Amino acid sequence: MTITLTPAKQRRPGPRAAADDSPLDLSMLPAARDWKRFAAFCEHFLTHPNGEPIKLKPYQQEIAKGILPVRGGRPAMGLLSIARGQAKTEIASWLACYCLFADGIQSPEVLVIASSLEQAQRQIFRRVVGHIERNPELLKRSRISRDSISTPWNSGALVALASTEASLQGWNHSAGFLDELHVVDSVVWERVVTASLKRTDSLTLAISTPPSNPQSIMKELADKAKSEPDKNFFYREWTSDLDHDPLCAHCVRQARPLTGGVKGELSRLASLLRKVPEGTYRRLMLGQWDTPTDEQWLSLAQLDPLRVDRVLEPGERVI
Repeated sequence: MTITLTPAKQRRPGPRAAADDSPLDLSMLPAARDWKRFAAFCEHFLTHPNGEPIKLKPYQQEIAKGILPVRGGRPAMGLLSIARGQAKTEIASWLACYCLFADGIQSPEVLVIASSLEQAQRQIFRRVVGHIERNPELLKRSRISRDSISTPWNSGALVALASTEASLQGWNHSAGFLDELHVVDSVVWERVVTASLKRTDSLTLAISTPPSNPQSIMKELADKAKSEPDKNFFYREWTSDLDHDPLCAHCVRQARPLTGGVKGELSRLASLLRKVPEGTYRRLMLGQWDTPTDEQWLSLAQLDPLRVDRVLEPGERVI
């Protein structure tokens, strides 16, 4: 009889468990604190749920190069506008892990922020926990609780927070990652940014789909970044032409750098387009700004053939 032994699942230490306070061996990473070190950290320490090491895609390298440049100082703030399903929460979790474990900062304080505490726990924070649990070296140096992670070996902390003015009081973060900026108001953004200014080398990065509200703080920041470029504010958007067909293959590839060229993507998007207003589809799935109102089920192109010049007479019945 053959007996097969299955490796025991790695257990998460409780919040009161003693964590290993020995320094994490980072000698295999490049010494310079730039995007190459981040990419090497991802490949060496982080894995996908299937166990494959994380290797940055070209568009993810572009993000990393923008916020962790080889030359010059890092920007203090950044904004990424990208469609749904393009791993924006994943890359935020990779950056959060890097800033907690490998950025070379003593007492790193990393904030992951969303519209509610539950969403912050469910999105970026949960992914960070998953990465830690899949790596024994990271896990044994961490104490994980419901909404925070501490790393005694470098006096670090990562905390999940709701994007409310009260919850953002009193922090001194070295890195902050704000999910879905399109639902955040200007007061919250200002609170996050001003808190980060307490450290000279801090980073605040927001990642979001475009807003439906043209008066949002995200729209204001994006417009200013495009009209007045600033080396301290990194901005990048993935979008497409509003005048093109919503299922234009070139537009889909341009706006969806992760999945746009994947077989079957157009048919999946076509199915979705039949279920939601075109304006919603263009904003969420193609990253387009200034789309028609989300309640508008018919596009202007569909309405144009129905236009008539006749003026209704007073009292005329309308059906």
